[in-house]
Amino acid sequence: MALSCPSLFLPLYPNRELLIVDLPGNVNAVAASLVANATGTVKASYTVLITPEEVDETAAQGRQLAAAYRAPGQ
Repeated sequence: MALSCPSLFLPLYPNRELLIVDLPGNVNAVAASLVANATGTVKASYTVLITPEEVDETAAQGRQLAAAYRAPGQ
């Protein structure tokens, strides 16, 4: 699994770090989280960041779903 770490931030909270990594996919991110949390030495959580193109694609799908949706009783 290829891993790139373009950024590391140290917030003003004790014992907390924010690590930004570039992983090949969400499955790899979940696997890394499972391994990190299984050690018991860290508590890792992940937030998936999406590209502007993915936002546009999601919005288009949302418009299609909204157009096709009928509320109960309609």
